[in-house]
Amino acid sequence: MGLRKFGKIGATVILFALISQFFSTAMAGQISRSLVDRPDDISGYQIHVVYVALKGSTDSKLDTSPKVDSWAKEANAWLQSNLGHELIFDTYQGSVDVSFMRSRFAPAALCRDTCDALPKLESEYQAQDASYNGTKTLVFIVNEKLSDTACGWSMIPGNLIILNDISSQRCNTRANLPKTGLSWLPHTLAHELFHSYGIHHQCFNSSDMMIGTPECKINKATYDRVPLTMDVTKSHYLGSDASDGIDLLRMPIWSDASGDVSYSQIKQISDSKYLPQLQDGTVYAVVGRTTKKFDWAWEKKFSPQGRNISCQFVSGTTSLTGRVEKSGCIFDVPASLRPGTTFTVNENWNSGPWHGNATVDGTLVRADLTASPCTEFACFSGGSTTARYGCWDSSVAQMTLQQYVNNQWIDQSTVDTVTGNKRCTNPKFQNSPIYQLNFTETGTFIYRWLIPARPGYSSTIDKPFAVIVNEKTSPEPNQADASAALAQALKS
Repeated sequence: MGLRKFGKIGATVILFALISQFFSTAMAGQISRSLVDRPDDISGYQIHVVYVALKGSTDSKLDTSPKVDSWAKEANAWLQSNLGHELIFDTYQGSVDVSFMRSRFAPAALCRDTCDALPKLESEYQAQDASYNGTKTLVFIVNEKLSDTACGWSMIPGNLIILNDISSQRCNTRANLPKTGLSWLPHTLAHELFHSYGIHHQCFNSSDMMIGTPECKINKATYDRVPLTMDVTKSHYLGSDASDGIDLLRMPIWSDASGDVSYSQIKQISDSKYLPQLQDGTVYAVVGRTTKKFDWAWEKKFSPQGRNISCQFVSGTTSLTGRVEKSGCIFDVPASLRPGTTFTVNENWNSGPWHGNATVDGTLVRADLTASPCTEFACFSGGSTTARYGCWDSSVAQMTLQQYVNNQWIDQSTVDTVTGNKRCTNPKFQNSPIYQLNFTETGTFIYRWLIPARPGYSSTIDKPFAVIVNEKTSPEPNQADASAALAQALKS
C-alpha cells in the first residue's frame, strides 16, 4: 500500500497500525444530527469532521455515534505519549463535533486521482454551512470505497482530507494494534493531517508514521510489525524543517498553544506579475468597469480557492468587497470614483492553519487608460488642466484665450504658440497655444481661442469648449456632459 500524488493532492495508503492506549467507544455520541458546524468549545484553529453519505449509499449515522470521537482521542493519546502534544479537534460540549452532509455525488464521481473529490466535497459543504470560511481543516469521512489502494488522501499542504472505506477490514482494523501501538484508522487520520500540514512521505525510517509509497521502499520484515515512531532523531520534520521546510512543532496545530501562528503564514512571491498593469508597470483599475483579476502566486505552491479568500478594494471612503475567481479577486468599480486617484486591493485567505495576505496599491484610470486628474472637459475645484487647443500654420504666432462670462467674451490671456506638440502631426500645422487653466470653484466654464488679425488675415475664432468643474469626491463628468453644458450656455 502507498501514496500517490495528483497535483497538490496526496493519496495515502497507511503502512502501519499506530501505537496507543485505546480509548473506550462507550463515551457519549452526538446528541442530534447537525448540518452545520456547532458552536465551538474553544476558539482558534481546529479540525472539523464531516460524515458524508454519498448518493445511493446507506446512511450509517456515523455523525451521531461515538466512533469518530474515539478515533480522534486514540490518535491524540498516541501523540501525547510520543510527542507530548495533541492536535486540536473541533468539539461541541466535550465531544468531537461531526457534521452530516448528504452528497449529490456517487462514489464513482469521487475517485482519488482524476475526480477532484476534495474540491467537490468542500464546495458542497460550503453551500450547506454558510459559516465555513476555510479556517478549519475539514476531514470528510466516507463509508464507501473510493480507492482500491488508499484509505485516505489530502491536500499537501492544505485543509482538506478524506478518509474512505472506513467500515472495511482493510482501512479500519485493530488487529495489529499490539505490534504498532495504534489502530489503523486513527493512524490514517493522523498521517493525513500531517500531510495537510505540509509533510510529504518520509523514507528515512521504516517505522516512521510518514513513510509511504511510491516514494519509499517498504521493508516487509518490519512493515506493520514494529512500534510506530515519528522522527525519533528530531532532524527531519519535528524540531527541524529539513524534510519539507516545515517543523511541525512550530505549527499552530497543538492544543497546548506551543506553536506560532506567524509560522504558518504564507507569503506571496509574484509581486505584480499577475496583476493588471499599464505599459509603465502601474497597477490599474478602470472606473465604471469590472477589473481584470488581481492574483498572486504563493510560497509552498499554495493556491487558495473559493470562500477561503476574502477580497477588499478601498479608494478614499469607498470600500468594495470583491468576488473570487479561482485564486484571484475581481471588483466592479463604481463610475462615481475619480480617475487619477489611488486605490488599494487586499486579499486575505485561510486554509486550515495556513494563511496569507497580499496588498497592492494602484491608480484608477478611464476607459482609454488615462489617469490625469483633469481632462480638457472636466476638472475639480483645486485642480488644473491644459486648455483645449487646435493646430495652426506657422503664420499664427499668438492666440488669445477668451472666457464666456455674462453673455460676453472676455479676454483672459494672450500666449505665444509653440511647435513640437505631439498632437500636431501634420507638418503644415505645427503651431499650438499651451495654457494652464486653474480652478478654485465649481461650475461650468466656457472658453474659446481667438487668433488676432495679422498681415493678410482677419481675426479668426476657434470653436468654443466647456470645462465642467465639480468636487474631487464627485463623479467625473464626461465629454457628452461638457458638450451639453456648452450648448445650453451658448443658447442662453
